[in-house]
Amino acid sequence: MNFDSSSSNGCASTDTVTPGWSSSNCVIKSFRTTSRGDVPSLLRKVQITSSTSPSASSGTSADEHPARVSAAKRESVAAAARLRVGRVSFIASSRPVSRTSFIGSRERTHGRIYEPREICGECQYENTARVHSVSHTCARRIRSHSLVMRTVVRIHEPMQQWWCTMSSFPRPSRLLTIRALGISMAGTLLLSLLVSQSAVASAAGADSIPTLDDAVLVEDNAHFWNNNAYDQAKLLTVGDYQYVIYYDSDLHVTLARRDLTSNAIQKIVFPEIVRNPTDTHNNSVLGVSYEDGRLHLSFDHHGQPLRYRVSEPGFVTAPPATISLADFEPSGPLIPPGAGLEKAVTYPRFVNTPDGGLIFYFRDGASGNGELYQHRYDATTGDWTREGPLFSKAGTYAPWNNETNRSGYEHDILFDADGRLHLSWTWRETPTWESNHDINYAYSDDEGRTWFNDSGTLVGDLAAGNPIDLADDTEVVSVPTGTALMNQGVMVLDADQQPHIITYIDADGAVGTGVLHNVHYVHYWRETDGTWSQSFIDDTSVRFNPTKSYVHREALRRGDAFFDSDGVLHFTSVIDGVMYQSTSTEGGGWSDWATTRVSDGPLGLLDHGPKYDRVRMQQDGVMSIAASRVQPDGSTDLYLEDYTLEALTAPAAPTLKVVLNQDSSVRIAVDGAERGAQYLIEREDVAAPGYSVIDADFGAHTFLSQFTDSTVSAGTTYRYRVTAVNAVGSSAPATLVVPAASAWRNYTIEAEVTVVRWSAGIVFRATPGAGAFDTGDFYWWAIQPDRDGGKLVRIVFDSGVVTRLPEIALPASVTTGSTHALKITANGSLISTWIDGVLVDQVTDSTHATGTVGIRHGSSDGDAARYNNLRVTRVSTGETLYSFRAPSTIWCGNIIGGLLAMYSGERCLITEP
Repeated sequence: MNFDSSSSNGCASTDTVTPGWSSSNCVIKSFRTTSRGDVPSLLRKVQITSSTSPSASSGTSADEHPARVSAAKRESVAAAARLRVGRVSFIASSRPVSRTSFIGSRERTHGRIYEPREICGECQYENTARVHSVSHTCARRIRSHSLVMRTVVRIHEPMQQWWCTMSSFPRPSRLLTIRALGISMAGTLLLSLLVSQSAVASAAGADSIPTLDDAVLVEDNAHFWNNNAYDQAKLLTVGDYQYVIYYDSDLHVTLARRDLTSNAIQKIVFPEIVRNPTDTHNNSVLGVSYEDGRLHLSFDHHGQPLRYRVSEPGFVTAPPATISLADFEPSGPLIPPGAGLEKAVTYPRFVNTPDGGLIFYFRDGASGNGELYQHRYDATTGDWTREGPLFSKAGTYAPWNNETNRSGYEHDILFDADGRLHLSWTWRETPTWESNHDINYAYSDDEGRTWFNDSGTLVGDLAAGNPIDLADDTEVVSVPTGTALMNQGVMVLDADQQPHIITYIDADGAVGTGVLHNVHYVHYWRETDGTWSQSFIDDTSVRFNPTKSYVHREALRRGDAFFDSDGVLHFTSVIDGVMYQSTSTEGGGWSDWATTRVSDGPLGLLDHGPKYDRVRMQQDGVMSIAASRVQPDGSTDLYLEDYTLEALTAPAAPTLKVVLNQDSSVRIAVDGAERGAQYLIEREDVAAPGYSVIDADFGAHTFLSQFTDSTVSAGTTYRYRVTAVNAVGSSAPATLVVPAASAWRNYTIEAEVTVVRWSAGIVFRATPGAGAFDTGDFYWWAIQPDRDGGKLVRIVFDSGVVTRLPEIALPASVTTGSTHALKITANGSLISTWIDGVLVDQVTDSTHATGTVGIRHGSSDGDAARYNNLRVTRVSTGETLYSFRAPSTIWCGNIIGGLLAMYSGERCLITEP
């Protein structure tokens, strides 16, 4: 049908007007829609089948892949969803659409394709198969309207006249209820917000880059970790408000609500506190049941009893002016009395169905010995139904010692625009990370009740008690154990509804367990003909720093991904405090990956893989994340950061810092340089000026941020010049003078040390090499607060001979859990020790005159400690010999909250390997 404006204000008259709403200032003066084929009159009102869905048939053609088309089954499922009866409701937003929305965007909604156009100077949406651009004037006119236009294009023929009157609203957010049509559209109108992965941006394409637009402080001094790769939705938007769940500095579960019209923050601090503050598996997530307007929270599990809270009805659909604890019901079980399956919960996640329903998943059991359970919410009763296990742990896996138990780790669970639910996962045989294997895939056309493999064979029927298990044919990419395959990566769907999975593996293959893995990001995807392919994102010939400084001792971190409106795949990750973007295109065979530095901070983002707000991405074209940033004082602030895609420009100039200066090599950290893709590194001898290129493309197609120069000559002072480069241009150069390198002889070690359990130990004047800690030469000074009232333990290791010097009493303020400034100076034979600026010991010993620095923890007493701001400076000049960047690379331990966490039996030297 064609609908044209006829009233004096440019809007057609209608009787379907909600009282109290103005019909003035109509912005869109005409809508033109075209139905795609004949459908029953009722279904024309609420048709949710995508315009790209196949027509109903009894089977598939020869060139159709079974996993893509099972038309008869899909049509029956879609019809059931379409025939929901009730009243018409949807969430509206009064704020203007972001400046990035709709530009070049193709909307695929409910059986039609709407695209922005400008015809005869007027703004309108037209059903068409081609993408048209919108002038800035027209786009501004569309965006100036008070209702988010993404909702507009979801309104079908019976509601178009009603929409045209709804041009201004009396308050920021409201639940609109239209009873005249007698049908339910609450979830239907939100379909693309809940299932689509495409970004809408003003500068989409491979040469666009996320650019920070806004950063809103949520919590000053939050808990030191609040992001995890398995947080499918810890941050989400409904209407004018964005919600985030996190742990504050007192370990309390906290919900913050951000008003997107003003950036005002309100909080609810719940009485529950995180049970194990150092366990970063204890994630927190949010879910929304749109039909009753409730917000659902689940938090703080790693094999522990379920924690679940739910708001009162209407909390998100008719939001109160001020939020409070009274808006939530008391914490309780999901399904009373909560026994049995709610005692050992891990990795909760909420998933919305296309009609706004809510599914809840969690693992029951343990790593390598657990099952994923699926639950469904009934908004009419407020009750949950446990539908059964989706993954079973049953089966025998011969390659891993005939293991008979396992658990499945989801990469993601996502609905596509046609209502199909996609699931990808990796099996793990034991708690050992390196027992991960294979990429598996299944799909469901009835919202998770039955599941089919990639060939269309039934592999799971929850109602029949038939979960997916190892014996089912779900493997789509064979990845053996021992390859460092990372679980819980990310999955997104392209415009053809094909899954793309990004995780990382050892590029050298199955090299075994307990080793330093050569890990690289890998991209798996399904082609439209059903075949699966893979490509590495970064250059596998450049071995990434094989550091052991992260959880699981991997060098990379999991990230997130999205498709922009040009179909370009963007992958974002945070490595060593730097956010990177990598992009690839279908035209390049999904193998033309290019990597660019996005943002940086002096201490940087924490490396726990923040996930973006998928609803905000669709609603406003904004990549919004919850970002934990370590501050100079060691505290962690929680921000909500908004990024939009902007055209790539020349990179910013880098800043340079000496990380390590010794007689055989110099290591330089390259910070700043936002938008840089690689670096031109030059060097000159200060005594004989004249630059020469020592690396023309450092960092290209990698995530390296520290350059090591192994061609230095002892006794020579060098000046380095570094220029950041990308496809657009180059930055201004940055320079750094590195004083003459020589053997480490007389130096001062400084660090902020927190003893978590029993001991923290610093090694100095150590000789590197095999067996350095067994039969080597070094001094070991250890702070042990619980030894005889608190002692500084001093031990000299000399070619296997161990000499214990007398113990020194520690100040009374040095206790387990407290943080103190430790300073050790080795100058000639005099070794001096300070704690919090107070000299506590001086001793003369000439056993060792030179050597490097390290950290050593014993294994018998369960030593555990955290170190920050570790720095080594030369006594004579004060120049930096080593500086620990938080986060940074060091060859042992884990980075937790920007601090180096060392545990029992861990030891290393900072110059290794």
